[in-house]
Amino acid sequence: MVTRTTPRESRGSDVIDCRTVEVEHSTGGTSTSDGNVERGPAGARAEPPRSRVKVPKPGFRREEGRRDHRHFPLKNAPLRRRILGLTSFPVFRFARCPQAVDSPAAPPLAPARFSHNVRFQTMNSIAPAQLLASLNWRYATKVFDPARPLPADVWAALEEALVLTPSSFGLQPYRFLDVRTPAIRAKLREHAWGQAQVTDAAHFVVFASRAEMTAADIDHLVDRIAEVRGQPREASKDYRDMMTGALLAPDRKAHIPAWAAHQAYIALGELLTAAAVLGVDACPMEGFDRAKFDEILGTQKDGYTCLVSAALGYRTAGDKYATLKKVRYPKAELVKVV
Repeated sequence: MVTRTTPRESRGSDVIDCRTVEVEHSTGGTSTSDGNVERGPAGARAEPPRSRVKVPKPGFRREEGRRDHRHFPLKNAPLRRRILGLTSFPVFRFARCPQAVDSPAAPPLAPARFSHNVRFQTMNSIAPAQLLASLNWRYATKVFDPARPLPADVWAALEEALVLTPSSFGLQPYRFLDVRTPAIRAKLREHAWGQAQVTDAAHFVVFASRAEMTAADIDHLVDRIAEVRGQPREASKDYRDMMTGALLAPDRKAHIPAWAAHQAYIALGELLTAAAVLGVDACPMEGFDRAKFDEILGTQKDGYTCLVSAALGYRTAGDKYATLKKVRYPKAELVKVV
């Protein structure tokens, strides 16, 4: 029996709450370190090797199973093996364990540290019922507990959720201002209809979007792509030309503020959902004087304009809105299948 360690295993600190199980491979022979298969004497077939692979820990176990040719057609096997870096294909399937992830006794999901330097991986997930429970639990919190801060790791995760927001072309035409200075918050509250969330929430984030796009903004992304992916800038030439034509053409410049604002609202939605999943209360807020916010925060000198904000923290027992039923139109009215 030989042990194959995937790139995911070799980075022990990056493993996402997994455990190791052994699975049988569908081809015989002994796998060598270079991926070849050795035969026994006179071409005899050796005992099937076993490999160590990562499978999700919470609520799953491996069951013996046959190869399902509908999912693993033989004609595609060589391609799949090249993609996965395997010389033989694992035969296994998963079944739900008696203790499901939504069981009260199930352990909490471990924080995920993601690495792109893997060929394949399994990710932890929450049950659909857990997601819906989180979204039904959240509401636009009106009264925050000013004495209860967010744990540092929780806020760090929410910051990362903002950073990971998808955006058009990947240009990220926004900035997130985490306003922590009490004096500045007090000034902002004066121009936000006196709403207490501005000063009482553990964190107050202002979303600012680009007022215009320039060639320098596009080059900044191209430089970042080259840095992160380890490729020359010239490899993104066609992509740069496409972005230039779509965003810098004379007839497109007037649409840039609305386009950038749409991207910022995607980030707001990502933050609200992430907060709900982590049990953090939040309140999206548009009720403020944008020009005054720009003046106080100095966003326009950097080419941005304040758009929307979000208060985050923990609710108090005195918030009457916490117990009100959500009012939403029926799903059949909002979701149409075409």
